[in-house]
Amino acid sequence: MDVTFRSAIRLDRRADEQETFLADVIAGLTDKPKRLSSKYFYDAAGSQLFEQITALPEYYPTRTEMRILREQGPQIVGELAPGSTLVEFGSGSTAKVRVLLGAAPNIASYVPVDISAEFLNEEAARLQHDFPHLKVFPIAADFTSLFELPAAVRGRPLVGFFPGSTIGNFEPHEAASFLRHAARILGDGAELIVGADGLTRAVRFTK
Repeated sequence: MDVTFRSAIRLDRRADEQETFLADVIAGLTDKPKRLSSKYFYDAAGSQLFEQITALPEYYPTRTEMRILREQGPQIVGELAPGSTLVEFGSGSTAKVRVLLGAAPNIASYVPVDISAEFLNEEAARLQHDFPHLKVFPIAADFTSLFELPAAVRGRPLVGFFPGSTIGNFEPHEAASFLRHAARILGDGAELIVGADGLTRAVRFTK
């Protein structure tokens, strides 16, 4: 049994996190209209609450996307290169990625990226238990910013995964910024699977 799992790599130092939080709060509360980034909801308690919200009858996006992944998963990931690494931006619950992993035996390693280190570690540990041959490298970071992938997956075929219709919550300039960061992180020739309110598509990054 090949089990590779470690606690999440924290890329942001506490001082940097505090400075970023302060800057975001000042910018948001002096803006018109006032706003605060939803990413600050997602500590361990907030992440658990969001998973409960996704199970409500009124919250259709999760059910719709799960159906799409179950029905189209083999087509979406069926041609991935052997030894591919799946990088999930804002991983949260592992429910959706489990569907993809079941449809893609060519995925050798998985890098979940989430802002909540505690919730991330819990989900990654459960996934590792259920997929013992998968190498899991969790990273605790703000997925909308640049971060470095673990050395163990560099040079492998990379596939980004961004489900949940989150991109639809971004302002246009925020969505463009995220896609630029994803392209830099994953590199030329990588693919990115994006969910957008019931629609799941794959795109390929090229120069």
